[in-house]
Amino acid sequence: MNNIPYKFHFQFSAPIWKTEIDPRSKILGIEIRNSKEHWVKFNSLDISNFSWKLLDFSFEQERWWSGITGVMEDGIIIHVYENEDNPDLKSFFKIDFNGGIEENIQNFAVEANGNDAVTVPIFYDIENEHFKEFQEFIVSELNVHPQLGCDYLEYTDYIILSYYVRSNNGFDCFLLVVDPDGNIRSVDLLEKQLTGKIGKPYFIVGDNLFFIKNKSEICVYDLS
Repeated sequence: MNNIPYKFHFQFSAPIWKTEIDPRSKILGIEIRNSKEHWVKFNSLDISNFSWKLLDFSFEQERWWSGITGVMEDGIIIHVYENEDNPDLKSFFKIDFNGGIEENIQNFAVEANGNDAVTVPIFYDIENEHFKEFQEFIVSELNVHPQLGCDYLEYTDYIILSYYVRSNNGFDCFLLVVDPDGNIRSVDLLEKQLTGKIGKPYFIVGDNLFFIKNKSEICVYDLS
């Protein structure tokens, strides 16, 4: 069931490992990793117009022990572990949106995903009384029985809810969007065969609802 058109959708060639956002400059940084081929690539998306500032950047010399630290208005900050056995030993690079690399960055400040401009849901475990209310609603509307807990958020009278249903090989995670009139607008399967909950199933910036499907698809709904 899906009655909301995508505002933006992109399929990567490898799993999305991490995202970071700077809400002020409206830049989203995305790290993808291919564990079989042993590579990592970095991307940055301008969410004011959903155009790529940087797509599939990788270092000429493979740096598997690197990752995205944060996003700035003129580039993304990457950390590189100098010793895989000691996570405290790391250096920082800045990659600008032309692919230029500034090494040995010492002083920088990035906005965290917890910034007030980024709206994230609240997780309710199965012992919480509110979870039972959500469970009853999902059972009555969709005839499935949520487990583990759910991530709940109200935004401009929309209700957004991610929940887990037991499957043959673990749990499947779904995203439910209910519009201000109480109508179910979409039910998306985010990920299958999980052993536990997803850390950050979705978030909102502006009127944009961001979520990841199948580990490698970034999707955006417009809730304006």
